[in-house]
Amino acid sequence: MSGGSGIRFDRVSVAYDGTTVLDSLDLTVEPGEVMALLGPSGSGKTPGSCGAPPAGSEDNVAFGLRAQKVDKGELLVANGDVQMNYAQSKDMPNLGIWFPKATDKATDAAGKPTTFALPYAAGLVTRAPHADNGRKLLDFMLSAKAQQRVSEIGGGFSARGDVKATDANAIALTKLMDGVALFEPDRADIDKNLTSYVEDWKTATGS
Repeated sequence: MSGGSGIRFDRVSVAYDGTTVLDSLDLTVEPGEVMALLGPSGSGKTPGSCGAPPAGSEDNVAFGLRAQKVDKGELLVANGDVQMNYAQSKDMPNLGIWFPKATDKATDAAGKPTTFALPYAAGLVTRAPHADNGRKLLDFMLSAKAQQRVSEIGGGFSARGDVKATDANAIALTKLMDGVALFEPDRADIDKNLTSYVEDWKTATGS
């Protein structure tokens, strides 16, 4: 995959009840590319398109997409959520999480595995009912005690920089992120050009 989101099948084979429906499939779908799979019933279109598996079959989940169990080869799907994929990997030992390397030579992260964090915001709506209870909930969720257990309970990352969890999930997540550069957007540029960026996105996606 050249960059961005995409899907790559690397020698993928899938079989049902001893019958091979996909045999060493090699296929890459680039971001924005539209692909259609044509063929008779039972020819492997559903497993090839990451569709829902037949009733009673073992299914797999790869980076947020429900996908067929892969008997051989690798199915790589870009753009996943570390917290969600980490939780899935506990039931799916063959699911791996990887980070693409930055290719922009102008950035400090060039050549390093790179990812970015999506910001989440929580707040209170003006004149909303039960505001006091809402404030108490937010205070509790952001308290050191609650944030200390984010990785233990949810397999995620604390929102507080002063909280350092030491449970098994926290240790595993720290190891997973070791050596991975965190992309930081130019927020001043975003504030200045957000409207034009949104319009460019609408044009590119036909929205």
